Amino acid sequence: MQRHLDSSLFISPSNFDEVLLRPVKRMSEDDEECKSKKNAFPILAHVLEEVCLLCNELYSHVEANVRARCRANCFKNPMVGKCMARFAPRDVMDPEKFQF
Repeated sequence: MQRHLDSSLFISPSNFDEVLLRPVKRMSEDDEECKSKKNAFPILAHVLEEVCLLCNELYSHVEANVRARCRANCFKNPMVGKCMARFAPRDVMDPEKFQF
């Protein structure tokens, strides 16, 4: 018995460049503002790192650079809200309102 995979799960050649070549502003280790926030709120920073890591594990087969995009701009980006919403109870988290 042969099993067939759903082709919608894969990146097609038509959207390959769009998915892989999206601009990503990486979080610089030298970013003093981000360092100060991480030092001021170490538990929150750790939780955000874990959320981005777990989100990457869930979606890396569908979308590239999920962890980098989640961590970009010191966690101030739409990807963080989407990842937080994935792990929060449905009636609690509004991804548009999350700010670090």
